[in-house]
Amino acid sequence: MSLIESSSQVQTAYEPTIWAKVFHSVPHVNITGHEVDGRFNPESDVYLESLGILGSLPAGWLIGTLLLLLMYLLTRCCDRTKGIRSALDGKKRKSRPIRCCLSFFALGCCTTLTLGFFGNHLLHKGVIELEKATKNINTIISHSQEIAHKYLLVLTDDLNDNLSHLFDGPFRKSTPQSKNEHSNLMNNADLVFYNISEAQKAMKQIQFAIHHHENPIDFKYATRWPRILEVYRWPATMALQGLFTLFCLLLFVG
Repeated sequence: MSLIESSSQVQTAYEPTIWAKVFHSVPHVNITGHEVDGRFNPESDVYLESLGILGSLPAGWLIGTLLLLLMYLLTRCCDRTKGIRSALDGKKRKSRPIRCCLSFFALGCCTTLTLGFFGNHLLHKGVIELEKATKNINTIISHSQEIAHKYLLVLTDDLNDNLSHLFDGPFRKSTPQSKNEHSNLMNNADLVFYNISEAQKAMKQIQFAIHHHENPIDFKYATRWPRILEVYRWPATMALQGLFTLFCLLLFVG
């Protein structure tokens, strides 16, 4: 009973966040634009490709808007004909509408960059939680294998050996007055032996399913490359977004 009580754990169902449900409802497509299965499968190259495409959409939109804004600024800076002509004529060029448009686009870019900061933080937090979850899975698998091994030892060493000792010793003794009782006892002992044998087979199957020698279940290296890439991706992305934000703020102030 103590073995059973020590192995009992309270399992709580995982409830996805609202952001996970919203982003998971977006259709997953591959590089050719065809819709693919959106179920979580980190071992599928097609699934990872669809995630990369979804992740590149806001970055592409941000880069495109910044390039358009840069092209507009370059054309306005290089086009000095009207400015020289108006200066010669003594007229002031009215640039208030243009400044308002630039301020509006700068604020829009800053808002997009703010969402990018938030999304980058969520991605970084998700990678950390994924690493913790895989470690927890490894711990549960190791604990399950240990419990299955303990149960197998209990069935083999304790129950089977003690019952064999009784079966070969006291159970063999019989009197003429207790032939029926002795026959029932021997039949029940055979049934117990059969149940123990079946239980041993079941525990060996559980051990084989949890820890196969040729293909063991191991999540130790599942997050190795994501963790290494996250060390460089997170600060680089934050620095790039910070640079874009500074550029937009300077544009808004200027």
